[in-house]
Amino acid sequence: MKRYVRVIALICALMMLLSLAACGGDTKETEAPTEESAVELTDFGWVKFEMPEGWVDAEESPAYITVREETDSHHVVKLFAYDYVTGESVERIAEEDVAGDPDRYTLDKAVEIGERTWYPVRFTFNGNDSVRMYTEIDSGHYCYATAFEMTESDPAVQTILGTAGFDASKI
Repeated sequence: MKRYVRVIALICALMMLLSLAACGGDTKETEAPTEESAVELTDFGWVKFEMPEGWVDAEESPAYITVREETDSHHVVKLFAYDYVTGESVERIAEEDVAGDPDRYTLDKAVEIGERTWYPVRFTFNGNDSVRMYTEIDSGHYCYATAFEMTESDPAVQTILGTAGFDASKI
């Protein structure tokens, strides 16, 4: 009788172990972008933006969101916003960024993308033109987006920055 109970207990334990292993698999499937899903809305706590076709889902950390193109891992847009509270203008913050390393960074004239004014700081990454764009979220909060190996004229950067909506209360 004791042997029978032990065998039943062993079978139950194996069944529970197998059921846990079956639940632990990664069920997230990656779909190739189609014309119908060319633009999708990505919603994080502090920012919402549209994803251009061919770009992977954004990954979020506590300080920033990284959006990466599938075909070339160097084409990355990072949106930074984490306790960026200031009493200064966003243009002045961009100027300070350039002043920190004037041999590497150059401030350019402000551009309008979407409904926001962005202040571009130009630099070179892997031998390609790149840009860091500063904008005001609301009075006192700002964020910046860094586009590696792209500039603000790139259609993907235009889509991401042009559709970005920020919620400073969640920063």
